[in-house]
Amino acid sequence: MLAEAGEGLFKPTLTAPEKQLGALVTKEVPAVERQLGTLVAESERVEDEAIAQCLGRLSRLTDPARISGLVDQMRGANSRINKIMYWLYQSEDAGANPERVLAAALSAAGYLGAEAQLTLKNLLSNYQAAKTVGAFTEENLARLRLGKSALLSNGVKLDIDHIIPVAISRELGTNLANLHLTAASVNRIAQEAVASRALEYAEELNKAGLLSSQGLDAVRQAFMRGGAHR
Repeated sequence: MLAEAGEGLFKPTLTAPEKQLGALVTKEVPAVERQLGTLVAESERVEDEAIAQCLGRLSRLTDPARISGLVDQMRGANSRINKIMYWLYQSEDAGANPERVLAAALSAAGYLGAEAQLTLKNLLSNYQAAKTVGAFTEENLARLRLGKSALLSNGVKLDIDHIIPVAISRELGTNLANLHLTAASVNRIAQEAVASRALEYAEELNKAGLLSSQGLDAVRQAFMRGGAHR
């Protein structure tokens, strides 16, 4: 009797989490599986909503109609590159393939064929470059979301520059396929020379309908002269 009373006196009081865990362990396996399935489904639902938000944001940021309406048609889309980098990171962080999300966003925005392929390739190249240099810190994510440039650990700022300089082709000033991330120090001191790679890219842009024949001629002439400045 005394022993039984002692056992009752010293029996520990279960906390709420312990009670829940005990209840879960003592249930039949099918019931446990159902609860786990519910938790997984809820997690997937949250992830799906996050990915859908990323897709919507990317679609609006890449919308040609919105871009053509920018007041500054030379550098007005630069901040969009930073924002696109942010939402691509968020899509991957939510468990999605950023390439697939971006491809879907570009399709929703009306990009087709070679235009869609070049824009997709260039934006993903920027995203991979940003990942490589460690641009997605907590501080930089806050900056990128607002369209501001990322600051690397060595103090270098990531600028947005034009592959084909706007001094040569103003029509490519806000074209997302013509914008890329570059170190600010390089951007400031680099000569605006049209290298052979840029000339080849200009020909690709022309075939994709993103650069006019007159624009392509201007790039070729600049290449023949050996370069141009903004």
